[in-house]
This record gives sequence, C-alpha cells and structure tokens, in this order.
Amino acid sequence: MPLPSSVGAAVYVLWGVVPDGRIVYMGSLPPTEDLNRAEVYVRVAGFDADDYTLFVTAERARPAASPEGRRLLKPKDSASIK
Repeated sequence: MPLPSSVGAAVYVLWGVVPDGRIVYMGSLPPTEDLNRAEVYVRVAGFDADDYTLFVTAERARPAASPEGRRLLKPKDSASIK
C-alpha cells in the first residue's frame, strides 16, 4: 500500500462494522515504511463480535471519531457499510 501521505492523509484507520450497523474504531496502521512489513494486531475493549466487516479509511488525523468517507479498502460485499 502507498504511504498515507501519498493519498493526502496522515494515517490509515481500521474500522469494524457489526451486524447491527455500528461502526467501531479498531486502530490504525503504521504511517511509515513499516506499513507494508508490520504485522498488525488490534484489541478493542468491549468488542467481542465474531461477525463483523473490516474496512480501512485514509484519515487526516488520529484518533478519528468516525470514518471521513474516503474508503481505501473494503470488502466486495460491503452493503452494510454506508
């Protein structure tokens, strides 16, 4: 993936969408060259859903309260992501 700065962002943010439609901040990816080499693990307090959709946005700042709408990566079947 290109560095966030190459798409006008400061950071890539991971979001989870649970079946009831709630969007949950799950963490961010390294904004450096480590982006394509790092293994990323996230733990989200109070998030225990086994069924969720993961997507990534390019954000201008971290932490991001909600997705800005600039989707970077999302699943093909992403009808639940608005």
